[in-house]
Amino acid sequence: MASIIKFGSLVMNGEVCPFPTLRDGKDFWLGDTAEKHQIHWLVVDNKLVCCWNLITRLSWEELEAGRWASGKPVFLDGFSFGCRLLQQSDDGSYEWDRAMEACGGDNAAFHWRNCPSWTREKRPDESWAGLACGGEKSVEPYITAGWRPVLVPLGQDSPHDEFLPGWDLLVWGSNFVLDGVLQEQTQYDILLRMRREVFLPESPAYRLFDDNFVAVDPAQVKFVQVARQKAG
Repeated sequence: MASIIKFGSLVMNGEVCPFPTLRDGKDFWLGDTAEKHQIHWLVVDNKLVCCWNLITRLSWEELEAGRWASGKPVFLDGFSFGCRLLQQSDDGSYEWDRAMEACGGDNAAFHWRNCPSWTREKRPDESWAGLACGGEKSVEPYITAGWRPVLVPLGQDSPHDEFLPGWDLLVWGSNFVLDGVLQEQTQYDILLRMRREVFLPESPAYRLFDDNFVAVDPAQVKFVQVARQKAG
């Protein structure tokens, strides 16, 4: 089981909303993490895949028109991402399948049964088409499906760069991400105080301590994101 992180909230017409929900003509986007209605994300191949359909019964055209299908810039808690859908990879495999492997098909973690989600697949002419995954029907009957966003991290720094204590960091490994405030950095450890609850499987990449402290082995880190307001 990959790690699960709470990060960001769904905003509709300027207000933080519970999910899943219907659009009902409202504007929607992803906003900073609110105290209530925090979004759960599964860490898959250095991306965050939403554990829910945040909005149900959307048409493919609605997502395309808002650039939510292909990649829309979002800024959450000081960190930059491209927001898109799960899609077909260059080698022909599907990110949906990788997400299902990462959660072990656990519906309690990924909420996929009877919840079709829009994904993207490539046509023979290299254009993109909508493909609904999950649910009980084949893709053809689906006119609407759910919005399950994917966050692709932007602004990636090396774990061997020098960071200052007090900076907010996202520390990314192959199957985990840690959201915390830097306490200390040595050649052997990156010590963080985690900012919020996270599910972490056992791993030699990090050691957990009391009071939400975690020490990460830099050799097991793929990259680090620095919150913009801290990076200057």
